[in-house]
Amino acid sequence: MTRHFQILTFICLLNFGGAFSQTKDTISCQNYINEFINYAKDKDYEKAYKPWLWSFQHCPEASFYIYYYGLKIVEDRYEKENEDRKIIVSNLIDNVFLQRIKFFPKNLGRVYSDWASSLENRGSPLDAIFEKYQMAFDIDPSQ
Repeated sequence: MTRHFQILTFICLLNFGGAFSQTKDTISCQNYINEFINYAKDKDYEKAYKPWLWSFQHCPEASFYIYYYGLKIVEDRYEKENEDRKIIVSNLIDNVFLQRIKFFPKNLGRVYSDWASSLENRGSPLDAIFEKYQMAFDIDPSQ
């Protein structure tokens, strides 16, 4: 009987351990999100970048603000980068749009229109720009 009790206790501890780690992850996500939001509201995008990137990579579905402020943070970084690194940051901007569409698929006409404008500002090929504008129009002709 003691052996069964030990096994049952061990199983319970494993289950509770998982619950505590999920709570810890949720708290970490919220802390990082709050940190980058505060910096972004003050337009201190340089300080906002690291906590934003952590949030973007570890809890992309946790908050719409990861994408709302994330674009501002990454586009600011794009403007300040040298030409060699602009390609990397440009890809990150596109990933922000992709994940925004995946996790928060509302107002997609506006999202695709904003994406097209972003591509235009970054000097992307016209066919890529028009493709996003076409997607925006197909979803919502009023955009």
